[in-house]
Amino acid sequence: MHRATGGSGAASTAVHAVLAGPARAVEVVASTPAAVYLRTGDPAAPALCLAAPTAVRVPCAVVLAEALPDRPLVGGGQAGLGRVAVAGFTVRVTRWWRPATPRLPAGLDHGRATAWLAGHTTDPLDAAGRATLGDLVGELTAPGHGDLAAVVGRLLGRGPGLTPVGDDVLAGLLVTLSAAGAPAAAMFTALTAAVRAAIAPPLAAGDGAAAARTTFVSAALLWHATNGECVPELAELLRCLADPTAREPAWRAATDRVLGVGHSSGAGLARGVRAGFAAAGSLAGASR
Repeated sequence: MHRATGGSGAASTAVHAVLAGPARAVEVVASTPAAVYLRTGDPAAPALCLAAPTAVRVPCAVVLAEALPDRPLVGGGQAGLGRVAVAGFTVRVTRWWRPATPRLPAGLDHGRATAWLAGHTTDPLDAAGRATLGDLVGELTAPGHGDLAAVVGRLLGRGPGLTPVGDDVLAGLLVTLSAAGAPAAAMFTALTAAVRAAIAPPLAAGDGAAAARTTFVSAALLWHATNGECVPELAELLRCLADPTAREPAWRAATDRVLGVGHSSGAGLARGVRAGFAAAGSLAGASR
């Protein structure tokens, strides 16, 4: 039996309804030294992440004031009434923060940003994945957006790990199209519908669902991407690439920060941004 421990944390407003509402059962579904992910059962906020102060600030995070305990946090717990409790570890929410939802200005030089990313990042996808992403951009830019569901299904879950690189690419693409605003709204809406349909099985039944193509954690983070929400490193990269006054050192620093996210997640996010600029740029070119 574990001695009760705990502390305080700053929580994302994306999970406000879960944390501020009545107490509900939650379950640990994944754990790393820097983050513990819990299933909430709430379709609008499927996961909570107890994140160490040094962890990447995902949109569903409760960022702890101190490190996670040096023992495993497993099993069930409760969330609500301003706190999260699991395996004898209780976190009180004392502050709130808003997850990043970047916006891009009209008239952005998509070609310049795309060329920068192509020259300063490594494509994390294999040949088949690159072909699939090309097909996805083609379907997005086609009249009626083609058969997005089939192509999303080929990219979702591609690669190993808690967040497969194909999912990271989808997240970067979604956030970029969301950030592009009205010009890319139809593409973003169509891609959101296809991704939400594809991630429904793991969100509803977990990694073991017969129809699940990816992990619960990755599906939950993709859910936030369909709301335009992302990690701060990705938001800063988009802001920097869109800033006409930014110079190469700033672009390089922002790119390096994104590439430092996870083992391959940052490279996947950057590849998704590049695809998003290509898709949005095709619209800008067609309107000239």
